[in-house]
Amino acid sequence: MPDVKKRPPVILDHSDEEEERIQRAIADDPDTWEFTGVTADRPTPPVRQARRLGLPDDAFLDEQGRLRARPDLAHLTKADRTVATLPLDRDVFDALRDTHPDDWQAHANALLKKAVGL
Repeated sequence: MPDVKKRPPVILDHSDEEEERIQRAIADDPDTWEFTGVTADRPTPPVRQARRLGLPDDAFLDEQGRLRARPDLAHLTKADRTVATLPLDRDVFDALRDTHPDDWQAHANALLKKAVGL
């Protein structure tokens, strides 16, 4: 059997527009942080949950910084809504985010309501 050498993978650079889209997605993700080399700089799960809900970082922490009982969040959500995980095709997701970057989820909800006749 001949000695076959593997070639290193080719890594293609992406466009400036793609880099900007990637950086926007990173900035919009509450679970993302810039690694500084210190693991302690990573937001803890309660802080990430608070950010995801648009609450202050210490919403789930007591005065000593310890996890406290989850606060009643009912007043932050509408009673007629529920959170759902829905797999979308990448092109559908990109189209929603590109046309309505600040409120794409509400726009998707409106499209779904129309599609089901509500």
